[in-house]
Amino acid sequence: SPPTLDHEKPPPAVTNGELRINGKGKKLRKPRTIYSSLQLQALNQRFQQTQYLALPERAELAAQLGLTQTQVKIWFQNKRSKYKKIMKQG
Repeated sequence: SPPTLDHEKPPPAVTNGELRINGKGKKLRKPRTIYSSLQLQALNQRFQQTQYLALPERAELAAQLGLTQTQVKIWFQNKRSKYKKIMKQG
């Protein structure tokens, strides 16, 4: 990838790692995370074992996959939601 020039544009202000705020105080969403096939494989495998992760398990899985705990937590939330939807359809 081409070298990035730091002086071109100032970095966005990160508040809590979730939201970036511009000068007007408008909240901008973080771009959605793209998971690698390896990460997805591990996440799906773990989901088949258990739909709910305890905090230490979540921390461990996140560390193994190079993701944040929040990313793992949200992935599991979304997966459970999707799973329930599928089950409802019968």
